[in-house]
Formats: sequence, structure tokens, C-alpha cells
Amino acid sequence: MSRIEQKIAALATLSPAQLRETWASIDGSAAPSLPAPLLRRMVAQRLQERRFGSLPALVARELERVGQGEQPKPAPAQRISLTPGTRLVREWNAHEMEPRRAEVHYRDLNLSTPSGRERLHNRVELAVKRLCEQTGVGNFFRRPEHLCRHRAFEKANVDMETVIAAADGN
Repeated sequence: MSRIEQKIAALATLSPAQLRETWASIDGSAAPSLPAPLLRRMVAQRLQERRFGSLPALVARELERVGQGEQPKPAPAQRISLTPGTRLVREWNAHEMEPRRAEVHYRDLNLSTPSGRERLHNRVELAVKRLCEQTGVGNFFRRPEHLCRHRAFEKANVDMETVIAAADGN
């Protein structure tokens, strides 16, 4: 457990008087007259702010405005401009990952028959498995692999339906 986590955990054992003393040592002012559970949360927040920094001024002002009953300002639209040759990259678990694609050949299959459709499905299933395998990733991180497979199958099913409909002449 980190030092900040230890300090925050220790707050649970402090009396109201000790909480007020802790507040004064952190904030340099008298503690607000609040119930101990709320003061404990505020002291924890101050400890976290000292360690990690507080909210940006823009966010703090907006929260203050909303707290006074005003409507939140809409977020400014960010215009993203992509130029030819732009490379899109995803980041996951501090590693850059480029979107992956797989090519599944189906021209040799007769997609108007159930066996041809089944073979196409098996090829797509194998391609999705290869795309989404996370080598060297422990069981805790299997969820991203499962989501990858789910999303890839959703996309592949649309593509398979299109080529099957074309084979059926629809």
C-alpha cells in the first residue's frame, strides 16, 4: 500500500478532534464545522490534492457554476482534421496498438449452400481468434480479448451477410 493510501486509511481511526488538527496542519486554517464522516472525506481529498494535484481551474469554476444552479456550458467542439497518410493508433495497457485487419478468402466457396456458409464462418472464426489473441497476457486481462472477439464478429457478420446475399443473387 502506498504512503498516501496508508494516510487515508488511518483517517478512519481518528477522532473528530484529531481530524480537525489534521485539517489545520494540511490546510493552514481552522477546520469547517462538519460532521466527522464528511470532514474525514474532505481531509482525504486534501491529502490527495497535495499528492496528485487539484482540479484544473477551468473545471473547478465550472463545478462552482453548476453547484450554484446554472446550466453547464457545452464543451467546445474539437475539430479533428485528418490528412492523407494519417496513422490511427490505439493505446492499451501503455502499449501502442494499430488496428488489425484480416483478409478472409471466400471465392473458392459456394456460399449458396449451407456447407459453404459454414466453411466461411469457420474461416472468419479462425481469423478473429488470431486477431484478438493477446499473447503473454494473464487471465485478468482476458476481458479485452473477449470484447475484441465480440466486436470483430459483429463486423464480420455484416460482411458475411453481404457476400452471402450477393451469392444468393439478392
